Amino acid sequence: MPLISGARLQTLALRGSRIGDEGAKALAMALTPNREGLLKGSLNTLNLERNDIGPEGAKALAVALTPNALGVFNTSLNTLNLSDNEIGDEGAKALAVALTPNAGGVFNTSLNTLILKWNSIGPEGAKALAIALTPNDEEGVFNGSLNTLDVSWNDVGPEGAKALAVALTPNAEGVFNTSLNTLHLAGNELCGLDEEGKGTYDTCGIKALAEALVFNTSLNTLDLAHNRVGDEGAKALAVALTPNAEGVFNGSLNTLDMEYNYMGDESKAAVQKAIRKHPNAATFTLRI
Repeated sequence: MPLISGARLQTLALRGSRIGDEGAKALAMALTPNREGLLKGSLNTLNLERNDIGPEGAKALAVALTPNALGVFNTSLNTLNLSDNEIGDEGAKALAVALTPNAGGVFNTSLNTLILKWNSIGPEGAKALAIALTPNDEEGVFNGSLNTLDVSWNDVGPEGAKALAVALTPNAEGVFNTSLNTLHLAGNELCGLDEEGKGTYDTCGIKALAEALVFNTSLNTLDLAHNRVGDEGAKALAVALTPNAEGVFNGSLNTLDMEYNYMGDESKAAVQKAIRKHPNAATFTLRI
């Protein structure tokens, strides 16, 4: 892979090139530090959208990003776009390992943007990614480098949403993920219903995300479009954005996308009212 070895190449876009798992493995080899821990090149953005990459290709890329026994990993890549592939839960789990602090508290500290849209990722893959972002029980260590996670148009569902909410919610010691500021969850059946309304309506995930917003002070963009949130879910979000009895409410969010969520006028009005009273009201972007 001479292109990646080039010292000046910083962005590589192979969108729609159909490189498959074998191509992904070759790229992974080029991105992996050698035995001396040296990394050739300085690639910081890799776009592999629409490339027929499955779990095996994702696992190979994850190896390059995961600290080895010596704690060495690729330290140049900060943006990875794997949209519209088929990495599934297994591929998501492998990437999550790279982002999750190991027993020594070491994790990939260079990747800050991970885009995994359209990848058939279900609740288990979402849970693995959530673990990477959630402070651990021992020392409250979590991945503090990832600030943008896009898992739109997958199958995260209510259980996956609950897991991601844990990362954003202060634990017993008041510790929560303070690095993630952008989370895209559009088209994920977060309330158990598909685009046609089939399934069982379940608000446990959306309510968990709403509760996380009450105390979270880092998330500023949340995309919940196309999830059939409905009236119950919308009202829960409105409450999260409204000061509670102690005057506590979310003051960090400035962009909320709730389009195409089958909400009634009353529910929409409740969200809009909360935004009008929000400290970022003047610059807040609400799509509803």
